[in-house]
This record gives sequence, structure tokens and C-alpha cells, in this order.
Amino acid sequence: MERLLPLYQQVKGRIMRSFADRKPGDRLPTETEYIKEFGVSITTIRQAMRTLEQEGWIEKRQGRGTFLLDPDARHGKHVALLLEADVSSDNLSPVYLKLLQELRLCFFKYNIPTRPYLGHLRLGVEIGELTCREFFDELRQNRINGVVPLLAQRHPSWISELQKRAIPIVGASLSADIRVGADHEKMICTMLDFFRSRGHERMAVLLKDTPTAFPIHFLELFRKHAPDYGITLAQDCIRDDISGLDAQEAQEAIREIWKQAAHRPDCVFIESDLIVEACSAAIEEQGNGSQVGLASWGSDAVKLAPRPNLIHCFVSVKTVAQICADKMKEYLEGREPSSSPVVPFMVSRGERRPVSQEA
Repeated sequence: MERLLPLYQQVKGRIMRSFADRKPGDRLPTETEYIKEFGVSITTIRQAMRTLEQEGWIEKRQGRGTFLLDPDARHGKHVALLLEADVSSDNLSPVYLKLLQELRLCFFKYNIPTRPYLGHLRLGVEIGELTCREFFDELRQNRINGVVPLLAQRHPSWISELQKRAIPIVGASLSADIRVGADHEKMICTMLDFFRSRGHERMAVLLKDTPTAFPIHFLELFRKHAPDYGITLAQDCIRDDISGLDAQEAQEAIREIWKQAAHRPDCVFIESDLIVEACSAAIEEQGNGSQVGLASWGSDAVKLAPRPNLIHCFVSVKTVAQICADKMKEYLEGREPSSSPVVPFMVSRGERRPVSQEA
């Protein structure tokens, strides 16, 4: 308890709490001002300030005063932005590089240093260990004070090391402890309502039902809610092994469904917005393609051509980055952030611009 601490440590604690209302580089009150504020002696104030200076919180500058420092920056600590993928891959979603840049800008605004860590994992290859050795080198040197995994599987080889050091993991992926994402159940219901409004009754889905980057089980949600909208989801219209990285694979899946299903679907959910154009072309091959409803989700990093039969639900990459930065900032300041913050999502129903925003 604070009352059991020496007086100078109590004063030190009160001064540190006042840092929450300041930013690195701000000039602090003078010793005389602190004496009046706390009602203690000059000796106590100086001892408290000397301790703060030794710990790297403040810096005295001759003839100018005392200034608040950023201890993490001073000691070379930074937040790691972890992208475990070969960024030269043709099928890498643009969302990751856009998110990387937005995160750097958001953290820069907060004076929180960051460093990107890029692996060389070929997309579509299921591995758990990280390929970026620099990440482990700097982790051992105690230079990382937070991690935002953009694309990285949760694996004991690195998760356990972060947990031992109490390093926070915040992001929009399954690897994060504090996960930033949209209300996917509400998103699914928005899509189903769109299908119902167009008179659709039989749905097909193309997705990967073993998510490694994002903890979303779309198939489970569709099975749960489709009957409420009068829409059936037959087993022969489900392909749950489509990664969303291979357009040709998705087209073949469409052709197989149309050939093998007992009843042709009149609407399709395509998990990855990267393959919507390819899927649409394959559906057109089957005839009456414009009458088949399409739904997909993703981000504003992917621009889809407007179609009257298409609903695209997506999140703003900039908003995701801002929320991630906000939550990490709370962690680094010693505050416990709320869990699983929700990102608003936008809805485009065939128009060139989003027509609504769902909370």
C-alpha cells in the first residue's frame, strides 16, 4: 500500500500518474511548483525527481528545465509489427501492406516506436513457427515491448516467449490476445437479409473453415442463421477448403458445385474478396450469372467492381490500425484495455460507394 512507502516514493508515484496527461517532450513543473502541489520538502522532491531521472522517465536540461522522456524510445524498445509472409507473393492480399503502413502512422502519432518484421513464408503453406530470425534476436535482447501480428500463426515457439516476458499481443488475427475485429455474426445476417430481399433460397459457400489468421467460423454462422431467412444451405453446395488465394481453384469449385449439386444455388457467399471477380466469371459460364446473388467480406484495401447482385461487407484498414494502436497504447501505459473491441463495418450493395455502416 502507498502509505507504507517512503515519502519520496509516494511523491514519485503521484508525479508518474500525472504523466498520463502529458506526452514525451513536455516540460514538467519546477521543483518549487511541485513543493506547493504536494506540500513536501525540497529534499523529498529532489529525491523523487532523481529516482525518476535514473529510471529514464525524465531528463534535466541545464537552463531549460526538466522534460518527460519516452523510456521505450530511449532504451531502444519498440512494438513489433509481425508479417509472417513473403511480401513479394503475387497472391498476398493488399490489406496486409496497407495495414502495416497504417499501423506505423498510428503509432508514430503516439510517439511509440515500431519496427516491421517480415518472414518468408510462402502463402498457402501451413506452418506455425516464425521464419523471421531477427524477431527472436531482438526479443532476447529485450528490445520488444509489444507485438501486433498482421499475419502469423499462434505457435508456442514465440507465444510462450512473449508470455514469459508479459509482452502484450494486440491485433486482428487469431494470434492476438486482444483481438480487434468486426461483428461477424451481424455481418452474416446483413448478407442473408440481402439475399432474402432478392428472393434467393438456395445458397452455396466457398470458404476455408479452418482459419489460421482470423478466428471467424462463417460456415457455423451461416448454418445457424440461414433458416431464419428462408435460405437453405445443402451439403453439396459447401466448399470449406478454398483458401481464397487461388482464383483458379475457386473457379473449379464453382463449376463442380453447379455440376454436382442436386439443386443449383441462386446465391453464393465467397469468403475472400480477392477471388470474387474470378468466381463471378465462373458463374457467368453457367448461364444467368447476373441473377445469382453474391456476397463477400473483406476490407477497403480491395476494390470490387459494382454489381447489382453483389453485397460487399468490409472494414476500414485505417480504423483497424487505429484501434490496435489505441489498445497497445493502453497496455504500454499500464492500463488494462477492454477485450475484443469491435470495428464498425461498411456495406456496399452494388453501388459505387458504401451505403451504410453497421456498428
